[in-house]
Amino acid sequence: MALTVLDVIKGSLRAIGQLGPGRSPGPSETADAIVVLNRMLDAWSAQRLQVYAVTRSVQTLTPAKAAYTIGPDVTADFNAPRPARLEDARIISGGGGTIERGLEILTPARWAAIPLKTLSGLPSKIYYETSIPLGTLRLWPVPVSADSLVLYTWQTLPQVVAGTDNLVIPPAYHEALMYNLAIRLGTEWGKPARQDLLELAAESLAVLKSFNAPTYEATVDSALLGRRVFDIMTGDYR
Repeated sequence: MALTVLDVIKGSLRAIGQLGPGRSPGPSETADAIVVLNRMLDAWSAQRLQVYAVTRSVQTLTPAKAAYTIGPDVTADFNAPRPARLEDARIISGGGGTIERGLEILTPARWAAIPLKTLSGLPSKIYYETSIPLGTLRLWPVPVSADSLVLYTWQTLPQVVAGTDNLVIPPAYHEALMYNLAIRLGTEWGKPARQDLLELAAESLAVLKSFNAPTYEATVDSALLGRRVFDIMTGDYR
């Protein structure tokens, strides 16, 4: 559903008794509420169950280039929203190919353990360095052709600028935003939340989290499937 930022703010202010029926907040109240709302949206974007979608994007790799910056900046290698988190990554090799082959997403420790980071070949692993303001994607082995990199990333909640901004959000977000913002605004303005408001905020957030909860599939550790061989290039077993 689509609604404006002001719709959410008005509901939140009414919930804590800061705004009477039929009234609209003044410019200073709106500006202060937007600051608090943006802080809440930023915090929610770092929590998987508050993230409403995982988006797919396709980027073109450059031969012999191992690291790629990503973020909403023309200077970035990939001018795209900076991922809050990399959920999955795949590669499509060969011109005009359509088959996505999975890349192993490495932790900092696993990335550090690779002894020869300049090895060239078809990438099989990726490390996402969550630097600011641009993130950095590091591929191993270093690509030798202009293959396609497929990224599945968290869709972060947008920051807002004005009360007239539209919030295009999925079901369950309106009440969760309104009631949870009300609690934060009450804390800011010395109006502690009533018990019923606390319960509504918790209930609406639980519904949202249930709606966004990913479906997990059972997997079996490869170590249980047979003998593994130590790979001196990666410092790991395969």
